[in-house]
Amino acid sequence: MDFNYTLTEKDFFNFHKKYILTSIKFNKFLIENFLILGLFFLIMFIFISSEFQIYVIVAFVESFLILFLLRKRWYLNCLKRKKFKNLHLYYNLKYIFTETNLKIDKKGILLETIFNKKIIKWKYINDLYIIDNNVLIRSFSDYNILIPASAINSNDDLQNLIKIFKENSSKYPQYSYPKDIEFI
Repeated sequence: MDFNYTLTEKDFFNFHKKYILTSIKFNKFLIENFLILGLFFLIMFIFISSEFQIYVIVAFVESFLILFLLRKRWYLNCLKRKKFKNLHLYYNLKYIFTETNLKIDKKGILLETIFNKKIIKWKYINDLYIIDNNVLIRSFSDYNILIPASAINSNDDLQNLIKIFKENSSKYPQYSYPKDIEFI
């Protein structure tokens, strides 16, 4: 089975942005920031005279509400600053935004681009996810493969892909975004 596609940055980021709020990293980020905010206001509450403590409490409640309401936007901005701008520096992501030929056979998955040629054997395949007709293949190596919905021509291709995975790796598809994903 062959897939030829070019994954664009827009498709890649939009796919992950849509589901990133269910990930463990997002929850960890949220808890850390709420704890830092709470600690900051606790220190202010302790060191400020009693006549201004009500203002500290009001400021804490307002900050908490603003952070809670804007949590997705804040997290995505932090991701853009930290990770997205360095995306092209990762050696294992050279293939990601170029024309890709993906061949699936009895040996494994052959990922071929102008920069890279990599075979991922079936025993190194970790999971298969099908989310909104996008296929996400996670491996134990440093390669996670996202096949966009535009590359899958029909529902028959998708069913054949699932059948091949069941036969060769004994992996059954999961239909929800992985909570522990490291997409970069």
